[in-house]
Amino acid sequence: PGANGHQETFYLFPYDWRKDSVANARELVKRVERLKSKLQRPDLKFNIVAHSMGGLIARYASMYGDADLPAGEGPIQPTWAGAAHISKIVMIGVPNEGSTDAFASILEGYSVTEGLRRRVPLLNKLTAEDIVTVPSVFQLLPHRDAVKFLDENLQAIQIDLYNIEVWKRYGWRVIYSSPDFRRRHGQEIGTDGSEDDLDAYLAATLRRARRFHQALDSVENTNSPV
Repeated sequence: PGANGHQETFYLFPYDWRKDSVANARELVKRVERLKSKLQRPDLKFNIVAHSMGGLIARYASMYGDADLPAGEGPIQPTWAGAAHISKIVMIGVPNEGSTDAFASILEGYSVTEGLRRRVPLLNKLTAEDIVTVPSVFQLLPHRDAVKFLDENLQAIQIDLYNIEVWKRYGWRVIYSSPDFRRRHGQEIGTDGSEDDLDAYLAATLRRARRFHQALDSVENTNSPV
């Protein structure tokens, strides 16, 4: 920052979108704290313009500051620790209730054709093998009443996207059928790559994604300090 770096100045926050969104939110808070220290303005607050996943990161940073997700399954109470650094968040195209595109990408990979439309292999950006190792994509899954599933008779059915047993029942772990994938992924996470190990990884990823949504959903009123 320059001498007048606190006045009408834009700062960019580049982050590794493949990482856990809470980790990126905590990094955002640390960067802002370092910036305020350099500017020698401890009371300075920033306005954040956030797009897509960045909005979720900014929301968590404002609500919980540099704190990790609390353990357990109980209610989560925002501390608004990040309000010491953030005044306003302007959100553009932020999936606050999740995205079915994220779910489709976990099953099919991500293509520039996007969403539930037919994948064109030549236009693929990320394969399903890539996506399943990216925790942040699971944190973009739809939650609460943001998505509905229908059976073959177009009757509504209850689907818990965060339950590993549901993934087993509907065959959504198809990527695990590849021995080569199991071997390579096992090497990455330090196991023998068995299906049980992969299920444990997936279950933990789904639990943390659910907890992330619970943390953001814990605000039910508009009287927030940000």
